[in-house]
Amino acid sequence: MGMSPRNIRAHQSRGLLQPPLRRGRVAVYDSGHVRRLEAIKALQRQGYNLAAIEVFLGLRADQDHDALAELVRQLGTARPAILRTLLAHGLVARDGPVLRVLRPKPLRAALGLRDYGLSPLAALQLLAELLDTVSGLAAQLMSDVERRATVLRDPAAAPPPLLAPEDFGLLLAEALRTVTETTARDLVS
Repeated sequence: MGMSPRNIRAHQSRGLLQPPLRRGRVAVYDSGHVRRLEAIKALQRQGYNLAAIEVFLGLRADQDHDALAELVRQLGTARPAILRTLLAHGLVARDGPVLRVLRPKPLRAALGLRDYGLSPLAALQLLAELLDTVSGLAAQLMSDVERRATVLRDPAAAPPPLLAPEDFGLLLAEALRTVTETTARDLVS
């Protein structure tokens, strides 16, 4: 993993990482811990500091991930389609039989609609519909950006010397896709 025990403990004390399971005196980290650490490292490589990562992961608010996961699981039992949508959009993930909340901020925001008379089930249904709609808009946005970049690209610009022209086109399309996906992800957040 390439992370010192000291850094792992520091992430736990900040609330970025849940404490490990204990088996006697041995700390056991599961695949969810590993995924979270990889996400933290990836965000750090992109230049985010730990305070920004806390905000990005929605961890500054109360740390009720387990209660939130249990509520989503119960509602998912009543409406499996909602749970499938939340899984597909990466708000929650299954780790064997355990449901983990990956992005609590949008879930809390949707569940906050209870204050306006929506039941938790209706709030999550609305969130699922919103995510599906935004996902479709993001796909359209990606297509539009790629088409526009093709028009704006200087035909006289040569590809970098080590790339064949067809490889350059693929790399350009991938770069545009990354920019558009990042923008769409920020829009969803």
